[in-house]
Amino acid sequence: MGLPLFTGCKNRVHVWQTGGYFLQSHIYWGFLICILTGMRPGEVGQLKCADIRTDGEFYYFDLRPFDARNGRIAVKDLRNLKTNAAGRVIPINPLLIELGLLDRMQDLMDQQEERLFPEWNAYTRKDGRICWSQPLSKSWQYVKAKLKLNRADLTLYSTRHLMADWLDNGAIAQRTRDRILGHVSDVRGRYGRKGILDPQIAAKIETLEPRVIKQMKEILLAGKSRADAGELTMLKTYRPSR
Repeated sequence: MGLPLFTGCKNRVHVWQTGGYFLQSHIYWGFLICILTGMRPGEVGQLKCADIRTDGEFYYFDLRPFDARNGRIAVKDLRNLKTNAAGRVIPINPLLIELGLLDRMQDLMDQQEERLFPEWNAYTRKDGRICWSQPLSKSWQYVKAKLKLNRADLTLYSTRHLMADWLDNGAIAQRTRDRILGHVSDVRGRYGRKGILDPQIAAKIETLEPRVIKQMKEILLAGKSRADAGELTMLKTYRPSR
């Protein structure tokens, strides 16, 4: 988390070199959302502004492919989910809110932009399948090389194992843990009829703060504070698609 992308980078292109710019790009948010929610990289790339929901107390990413109460939706708008169990509701870590995720959402909605990360481009494979994980995967390979991380098993999906460990250590029920990570097809568990977590469970998840998150919080909020104070120049990385 002490890398220039999170603390002050050179420019829009050279985000891994130290400089005077603060760039909360899709890569910035992509890494943080994967770490703090256990979401798959491809799921993050497909997020829409409307996927951020609140029950009045907690914020969630709503990854359900559609809400039956709202009727049919166009095929092109269906989310590309890895499994049937991937359609789920995930608590948003308060650190993401502190770093300004809701500000990004509101700014984009004000510009009539539907996607939360419009600068995140999908990749079409030779077999025609669409892959959303490539931008983050390529960045991760660069970071691994830069930091000389040679372990073959250290992948972006390691963030999912990390989140699973945090949930286990926080004594979160197995069924709830699996629902958050999109591992099972049972949609009940500790979710209510509207698919939102039981408030008591949501509160418990929100308070999970392992040592690594405390360290992340200190570094990330320091970078944001420097930008808010004008010590770093903020740069936007997106333009509305319409």
